[in-house]
Amino acid sequence: MLTCGAIVTLSMSGCAVGPNYKVPTRSLPNRYTESTLPERTVSAPVAHGASQHLNIGQDIPGDWWALYRSEPLTRLVALAIRNNPNLESARQALRNAQELTLAQYSGLLPAVGGTFGRTRGNWTCPGLVPDL
Repeated sequence: MLTCGAIVTLSMSGCAVGPNYKVPTRSLPNRYTESTLPERTVSAPVAHGASQHLNIGQDIPGDWWALYRSEPLTRLVALAIRNNPNLESARQALRNAQELTLAQYSGLLPAVGGTFGRTRGNWTCPGLVPDL
């Protein structure tokens, strides 16, 4: 009985936050670096030591590895993508979903229907066949 009373008292004390509770504010950084990045580098270890131009806020292309202009890297990434069963499975699932969506829209298009059949029956032409 004493244990039940202690459990009830402790669980009720957890609800004592009260109506004056305020959510703490948090400040989120607006960049990854502490100082702003320059628009150009001073020099780079490339041919003729040309400086690099930084495109801040620009989106990175999907084939980012092509920016390096490395034929072995491009071949390696192409091989990895081609032989990845998860990507192939995702491609097939997407193709299947697209085909199902198109099939659903086909009910909105006009349709023409018809049947062809033949039947065999006994018929008589009056005057050609004598009545029996």
